[in-house]
Amino acid sequence: MWQTQSDAELPRMIVLWPDHVALWSALLDNKAVQQLTDSPARRETAKRLTQGESVVWVYVETGDKERDDRTVERVESDLRQLEKKVMLPDADPEETVKLLSALPLAVKFSVLRVGRDDAREGFFAQSLLGSLKESVAATEPLLFPIFGRGRVLDGLIGKGINADNLK
Repeated sequence: MWQTQSDAELPRMIVLWPDHVALWSALLDNKAVQQLTDSPARRETAKRLTQGESVVWVYVETGDKERDDRTVERVESDLRQLEKKVMLPDADPEETVKLLSALPLAVKFSVLRVGRDDAREGFFAQSLLGSLKESVAATEPLLFPIFGRGRVLDGLIGKGINADNLK
C-alpha cells in the first residue's frame, strides 16, 4: 500500500477497501482524522434517517450549477410521486422479527447535495465515488440511496438517474 502513495509524507493514514485497494489517503493530522470520522453531510444524513426518513438520496454535484439544479429538481419531483405510490405492507401480527427502532414506519425521501470538491466532505465523497464499480467521469451526476443504519446502495450515474431506476 505504501508504494501506491504518490505523496509519502509521514505519518500517513490509508483507508482500504476489503480487496486491499486504497480508497483514501491523507497525512495523519487532526484535520484528516476529523474528515475521516465526521462531516456535515454525514451528520445531516444521520439526522434525517433518525427522524424517520426512509431513504436519503445523496446527490454528488458535478460543479455545473444549472445541470445540478435541473437534475435535483427532477429527482425531487420523481421522489414526491414515489412517496404517494409506494405502500408499506400491513404488519403481520404473527411476525417474529422485531423492529430495532421506535421510529414510525413511513415512506419519505429527501435529497442531500454534496460538493464533489468540498474539503469538509472529502472522505465521504471519495467513499461514495470509490464504491462505483465503473470509472466515472468527473462531469457525471451521481446519486446514492442511503437508508437504515447508514447503508448505501450502488449509485445511479448520469442518464441512469431516472424515475424507473429511482423506483
